[in-house]
Amino acid sequence: MYLDSVGIVTVGVGHAIFNHNMLDGIKFIYKHNGQLACSADVKAEYNYIKTYADKNYNAKAFDKLTKLELAPNQSDKLFAADLNQAIYAVNNYLTRLKSLQFFTIPQPAMHAMVSMTFNMGHTKFLGGNKWPKFKAALKKRDWQECAIQTNYRGPSKQRIADLKECFMHAARIEQSLPRF
Repeated sequence: MYLDSVGIVTVGVGHAIFNHNMLDGIKFIYKHNGQLACSADVKAEYNYIKTYADKNYNAKAFDKLTKLELAPNQSDKLFAADLNQAIYAVNNYLTRLKSLQFFTIPQPAMHAMVSMTFNMGHTKFLGGNKWPKFKAALKKRDWQECAIQTNYRGPSKQRIADLKECFMHAARIEQSLPRF
């Protein structure tokens, strides 16, 4: 377990744990012997990690502070489920727009949208009236404006730059396509 860039308890590859109940069904093992951890110890470690919320530690620093780790294959399972949920959320959002379809968007733009959805969660990114300038640009397939609007708290400056580059790459792809 570790705290992500905005202080949320996280396991594996960005799987947020907002409360104790979310730990149910996730298997942890003791680092010292590889045995399956009991739920009381998992919840105790969750509470311990939360005490570091204001300390600004990076994820690697928690490896030395924790006694538990995910059981084998748990990280892969959680990541696959979270990624599928992000893909589904983006596809569902685009389907509701009716002007865009999942497979008609340039792959770099789709990659960026799925990445942002995975990172922020679908309700924060795609839900409600959040990100109005980004969504307006998306409806117009204005990938350059999508790049400009890609700023949010959490990821590193490099990750934001990579996401912006995905949208700029999408713009270059669409500019190179023949118009019918």
